[in-house]
Amino acid sequence: MKINTNDLSGYALDWAVSLITNPDWSNEDRAFNTFDYVDTGDPEDVAYSPSTNWSQGGEIVHHMGIALDPVRFNGCVVSWVAYRPTQEYGDYTGDTPLVAACKSFVASKLGNEVDVPQEAL
Repeated sequence: MKINTNDLSGYALDWAVSLITNPDWSNEDRAFNTFDYVDTGDPEDVAYSPSTNWSQGGEIVHHMGIALDPVRFNGCVVSWVAYRPTQEYGDYTGDTPLVAACKSFVASKLGNEVDVPQEAL
């Protein structure tokens, strides 16, 4: 199913990131319900979730040069915007900095739409 990159969230977003960061994973490894069992190389062997885990997603922010800006309403941060100064796809938003950054990363590599299998939604 084609999903707008800015609409990706949860397992579907992590699945899309894994297409780029772990191209050698099998479709079975990449299935949303098996991320907990994939050897991520993390010394603590935690689940692969770059959209929620700074030790995984933070590397993407750093290496890709993704800029993050808070969106404020009445002085409170209500969401985040991520972008790359050289990215032609625009800004990507999320409830957290990592969600916004992962969307920006996916867009920079896969475009504004991603074909996500039903089981990853």
